[in-house]
Amino acid sequence: MKSIKEFVFNILPADKWLKLSQVNNSPVVIAALYAIVYFGAKLHGINIPNGLLSTVSINTVSSVIGNGATSLIKNIVKKGKASPEEIQEILNDINQRTDKNIELSNKLLELNKELLKNEDFEKSISQLSESLHIDINNLKNEVNEKLDEIKEELSIISSPNIQKMEAVLHGDEKSSSGKVEPKFFRAGGPNWVDFEKGYVYERNEVKEAIRKLQKEDIIIIKGKPASGKSVILRNIGYKLIQEGHDVYYIQLKGAADNSEIVKEFKKIQSGIVIVDDAHLDKNTVESFIKAVINNKEVKLIIGSREIDFYKILGPTNETNFSKFFKNAIKVKASDAAEQIIEIYKEKEDKKIPQNIVNQIKNSKHLWIMVWKLRTYEESGNIDKKSFYKTVKTHIKTLLNSVSESTSSKNVESIILILSTFYKYEISVRKSYIEDLEWQEFIDEETLKNLITPLNEISLSEDSEGREYYSMHHSEIARIYFDTFRYYENKDFGHTIRKKIARLAEQYGIDKDTDKFWIETTLLINYIESYPEEFNRFIGQVPGEIQDTLLQNKYFLNLIPEIFKSYQSFDDYGTWHFYENKLIPKIRSNKNLKSKIDNIGPEVFEEKIRKWNNIWDITDLLETLNNIEYDGLPKILKNLKPEALEIKINECENVYAIGKLLKVLKEVEYEGLQKIRKDTFVEKIKEWKDIGKINHLIEHLYWARYKGLQEVFKDIKPKMLKEKIEKWNNADDNKYLELILKELHYPHLEKLKELLEPAGLWLID
Repeated sequence: MKSIKEFVFNILPADKWLKLSQVNNSPVVIAALYAIVYFGAKLHGINIPNGLLSTVSINTVSSVIGNGATSLIKNIVKKGKASPEEIQEILNDINQRTDKNIELSNKLLELNKELLKNEDFEKSISQLSESLHIDINNLKNEVNEKLDEIKEELSIISSPNIQKMEAVLHGDEKSSSGKVEPKFFRAGGPNWVDFEKGYVYERNEVKEAIRKLQKEDIIIIKGKPASGKSVILRNIGYKLIQEGHDVYYIQLKGAADNSEIVKEFKKIQSGIVIVDDAHLDKNTVESFIKAVINNKEVKLIIGSREIDFYKILGPTNETNFSKFFKNAIKVKASDAAEQIIEIYKEKEDKKIPQNIVNQIKNSKHLWIMVWKLRTYEESGNIDKKSFYKTVKTHIKTLLNSVSESTSSKNVESIILILSTFYKYEISVRKSYIEDLEWQEFIDEETLKNLITPLNEISLSEDSEGREYYSMHHSEIARIYFDTFRYYENKDFGHTIRKKIARLAEQYGIDKDTDKFWIETTLLINYIESYPEEFNRFIGQVPGEIQDTLLQNKYFLNLIPEIFKSYQSFDDYGTWHFYENKLIPKIRSNKNLKSKIDNIGPEVFEEKIRKWNNIWDITDLLETLNNIEYDGLPKILKNLKPEALEIKINECENVYAIGKLLKVLKEVEYEGLQKIRKDTFVEKIKEWKDIGKINHLIEHLYWARYKGLQEVFKDIKPKMLKEKIEKWNNADDNKYLELILKELHYPHLEKLKELLEPAGLWLID
């Protein structure tokens, strides 16, 4: 498709567009004019309200082109004419929007079809046709042809493959009678009908988030496990849908590479995206935030557990995620406990003594509170024995309503294995659960029934087609697991526990002295089957279990396989485990070190060739260097600077690039100085964020990159001045000036000369 300028000026030359703006102050003409200008573009953010196809208004244009250009249009309408500068500013805005690789809304196409039929529009244009010398019919034909071209192109642009929140909220509503009943308690979270019938307490955080959303594009809701974050996110989605918004929903399970989700996210033109469990994949969330910063028509609401970014990034480094996290809305379970109990009493028509209410509302987690309510309903009290009996009964009778042929032993086996993993938010390969190892305990029919219609567990697929089982919440998994523990010497989960005990004996684990014997045994068994999964989950496992693993001989023999199948570090916890536990263990164990040294360098070279994620490459090189891997010099010798240039060019994360430079310096990579300076010059020219530019320059200096002064020569003062003017952060701007002065930027005096008149030179 031609550029928007070519398209607009092919229909009507620029001088006649300008004349048309100047000679008529009709809102209909002005609105129609700019709507037609915009329909040639691939726009983001189009939401045409109902009832506007017959009468085109400035509000319609606002929904099409955004508030910036609309304010200019309103000014034009008020004055009755437009200056060349105003026209150019609007066209500049058009060009910025058309640069985005996004889908054009069908609604906009239909709007413009209606414009061509609109009587007011045709009448006003006809009155101008003689003075403008325009053949209206030809113009309309050309416009229709362009609309058809756009529609054809639109048909091959795929819609974002991300669930709409409305579908999520209706997804668990299944009833044989066709009538959907509200529920106070759903494992997967409340549904549409639960909100509609008042079964969910609407917390203050819901109103606060929606209020903030009017002025802010990115909102974060944080809290401890089972504090109610997910219910709040669903409630926000429910309210926003009722207000007419397009709302998308992403739940990060941390099961695999989420790069495909990022690609789909970037296809969203407009609307609101709700992301839950953000703490499980901080890099993906960082990509979401960046996409929203670059597309003001998309807003983002993030739910996350507490994250210690200071530990992860250190005292000086920040990401967009960490910056927004500082202003997150904090959620506490205790803030809503009493109101939730009141709703339960009302909807379930229950009378609960105040002393029991006080005990229940003091629960640290909302899931525990819910189970205590169920316990009181069934037993009349909430002591430990009654609590675990309620949970046990629930597990044993899960399939009663859907399958008479399935043994409760199958359910117990599945729930015990999955809860062992998912209490640490570890999703488990489908093939592992269905493996021959467990076939005598688990059958396919039971698994299917636990997914649907019971919705007790879930099945997801990663971008490479691998399937994972998980549970809906880590705290539900913990309650289930603790129930099995409570009945450890009873006939509950006894069959599967005997199998796990035999494996424990094989792995040299003493179940009588190791309180984590079930967890440790299943983790070793899983690693043995899927060593490539190790880096994904080890950071989520408690330190006590990590230490137990490192003392286990059977596990130590698996470490070379873990290195052969080495995958990325998904979180800080994994890095911390390697840095503080695994690497010291390898360096102190000559036998283990020798086995890793026997892995050929080509194994790691192949990984580096295939990986595009610079974080992954950096972590691998740093790990190999820290264990003093014998084959590292050969890997570095074969690592071509040209290959790194390509990966740096494709990377938008300045912290990843900075870490790569740091590690290349540490491993004494000779090719560092051969990386062309244009690789870094282009990054600096491309970035608007002065903070990112500062970070890159600092790391080039710390890496002793000899081409830094050559980089400086290509970074012209005029370009830096424009970036500093637009970047609304005085601290970043001042720090850039300090860095440039300290590192002898050759054009410093010229930059100072350009900045001083505007009061933008900040250092003495």
